[in-house]
Amino acid sequence: MRKFVFKFFIFAMALWMFPYAAFGKNKVLVISPCALKPQESAMDNVTWYAHNTAFYFDTALTETYYAVAPVYLPYKAKVRRFYLIATDNGGNEYVGASLQRHEMTTGNLDTVVSSSSFGAANDPGRRIFYGGYIIGPEVDYNYTYNLKVYFSRPSSKVKFHGAVIIYAE
Repeated sequence: MRKFVFKFFIFAMALWMFPYAAFGKNKVLVISPCALKPQESAMDNVTWYAHNTAFYFDTALTETYYAVAPVYLPYKAKVRRFYLIATDNGGNEYVGASLQRHEMTTGNLDTVVSSSSFGAANDPGRRIFYGGYIIGPEVDYNYTYNLKVYFSRPSSKVKFHGAVIIYAE
């Protein structure tokens, strides 16, 4: 039943995205969970897992933990949509992701778009969380881009399965 529901959501998402992805005007970039690594070296003493199907921390600590992955978007690309695919079966735990850009000359860090499972009902299945308002102009060579995934009160019940970025060239 869960596989059917997940496939239905993927189908519904494809129908919803069709006007944006039709006729080759837009492209899709998918970020795999195995591309992530913990952000801080202080997390080396925390158990974390990066598989081809999921990334998660497994700890009893109640701090927020972060993982990052580089994002390679073509010059002048415009981000149109952002999706987080995750499992949130925790009580107070949740997972979120944001596409960030770092201005190399000044050090400024901006969030382009983000999504989170915060407030979602517990569910052992994978779900799609849609990103909000997209901030920022087209991709510029003065910036580097990354995906930052955060786990509030991480446990094996809260997992990142991937992120989808739809962009126009």
